[in-house]
Amino acid sequence: MAMWSNPLICLVPISVLYGYSLGGWFTFLTPAVVFGLVPLLDIIIGKDYHNPDETDIKNLENRKSYRMLTWI
Repeated sequence: MAMWSNPLICLVPISVLYGYSLGGWFTFLTPAVVFGLVPLLDIIIGKDYHNPDETDIKNLENRKSYRMLTWI
């Protein structure tokens, strides 16, 4: 189930667009999503306990694509 935790970040820009386009009380949709819905879904989905091994970390640190992500 932890694979669903990363796409949760997509809810924030979607809520901004809906709140802006609908107006009125819907402008408070983004704070409701960020401080209400996302933490609730995070509790339901749970944590991802799969971490790379020490050898995998050494290999990742040598890759330019991995380094670029940390620089960005």
